[in-house]
Amino acid sequence: MFHYLLSRGVFRAGLEFKCPNCELESWIHLDEVKTISTCIYCGHQFDVTPQLKDRDWRYRRSGLFGRDDNQLGGIPVALALQQLDANLQDSLLFYATALNFESRRAPIEKCEADFVAFVAGRRNSDRGGIQILIGEAKTADQINAEDVRKLERLADAIPSDMAEAFVMFAKTTTFTTDDVTVAKTLNSSGKQRLILWSQEELEPYLAYERSKDRLGGRSYASSLIDMVEATTKLWP
Repeated sequence: MFHYLLSRGVFRAGLEFKCPNCELESWIHLDEVKTISTCIYCGHQFDVTPQLKDRDWRYRRSGLFGRDDNQLGGIPVALALQQLDANLQDSLLFYATALNFESRRAPIEKCEADFVAFVAGRRNSDRGGIQILIGEAKTADQINAEDVRKLERLADAIPSDMAEAFVMFAKTTTFTTDDVTVAKTLNSSGKQRLILWSQEELEPYLAYERSKDRLGGRSYASSLIDMVEATTKLWP
């Protein structure tokens, strides 16, 4: 997944050098690295070759993803949507991102969702109607009770005769015990609708490639129901 994002220009490769004058470290893009480089802070020119030994590449977000504000959430959102598209394929009808919800009639709190996806249910089954997936995507932040409560009420407000509602929490790191405990409260009143995707599901091409041994050898999920069932097995 990282190589995919790198090839699409989401990340840029470069090196970090320490200026011998102001002693601050600065990142220089690969195309701009020269033997005599200029410090972006103090303007001092210095020879970078003594610092090239045993150096690792340093990657930075580019374009819209490079902004140091809430656009950072765009990376886990993009990963989650890419995985949904790869696994659901034709079942993924359409999606929208960065949505705000409020209602004068429905018993919901004013809230936002990082993305909402509309999915066709399983064919030739009693769950073959339209399904709505409400998604919250994070980098390393914890899942809190407020997140869960608001999304639970939002999912409950969707009429069952119109669509079946699901909720996903996607995280580019690992889930903590507290994350899982709080998120699992979404499966209340006998409703199984929680999908959890950590870095283990977001990074490989097939969502459950890394956990297939724990899922009876299955490395993919072709429906939201499959993803709910996988979540139940991986986080009992």
